[in-house]
Amino acid sequence: MASRRVTSSSRQRPIAAVEVPSPDVSSLARLSQKPHTPLPPEVPSDPPTPPPSRRFSPQRPDHRRTTQTPRGSSHTPRLKKGTFPMRVMVTLPTYNERENIAELITQIRRLPGNISVVVADDDSPDRTWEIVEELARNDEHVHLLRRIERKGRGYAGIDAFAFALEAGAEQIVEMDADFSHDPRHIPELLARLEEADLVLGSRLVAGGKDVGRSPFRKLLTRLSNAYARFVLGVPVRDCNSGFRAYRREVLERIDPSRLISAGPSIVHEILYRTHLHGFRIVEVPVVFVDRRRGSSNLNLRKLIDGYWMVLRLRWLRWRKRLP
Repeated sequence: MASRRVTSSSRQRPIAAVEVPSPDVSSLARLSQKPHTPLPPEVPSDPPTPPPSRRFSPQRPDHRRTTQTPRGSSHTPRLKKGTFPMRVMVTLPTYNERENIAELITQIRRLPGNISVVVADDDSPDRTWEIVEELARNDEHVHLLRRIERKGRGYAGIDAFAFALEAGAEQIVEMDADFSHDPRHIPELLARLEEADLVLGSRLVAGGKDVGRSPFRKLLTRLSNAYARFVLGVPVRDCNSGFRAYRREVLERIDPSRLISAGPSIVHEILYRTHLHGFRIVEVPVVFVDRRRGSSNLNLRKLIDGYWMVLRLRWLRWRKRLP
């Protein structure tokens, strides 16, 4: 058999010869005469499994019920729509409501309709979130958003609304967590959603009451409502009410991520945007009761900020930046 010798270049130490066999021509000829057999069609492989979400750790089996907002951001964790099917979700922004939260959630969960609850807690110093966390471990319809940054009533409401929409809720109820809003009124608000898009629990319509507060605070409520109604032009009596029921379409149209109110004036902003979009708003009478336990977080600065935000909303509308 013929072979070729491979040697090193000049002035270098010679290396061992390598035998390179010559190709067998007869074998190649026989192979070329065999009929060609087509290859079977390629079967597509399964798509690669996507990496686990960074928002939820797979090591936490209860991540859908107890969630901490990432540090440095107020955005809620995104949930796959339909993870826990529901029709109604109640949102509860909280700050130092440890004395009230367990009883309030229990009363809401006892209402007909298997209503879900999400608590958006601003990392309360009294550790309100601990109570909610314990309830969430035993009830898959109770959820916690423990918010670390961008604290405030407005931001808490934004996160809670976004969570409810992501969870697939069709009707969303907003209320305070200090028992000033009685859970027994929730079915009444939901019933009126059959004919309206936003239902307000009102102290100032026939049948509504304001119980347990001083005459001065009642007067302040009426004056602030008259001011908001005049500036914004919204045809409702109780613009300040934070006891509300929304159809899903309202919050989707408004888009919580576009809201600008950081404090309690979020109730004015949502009401104003709802009105500008042409949704139907109705009021139902409720009994507003001053908080039974704990202390109010409302102060003079927040009141002034609220009056200023009402003016700002009107100015933005005049500049055609709303809705």
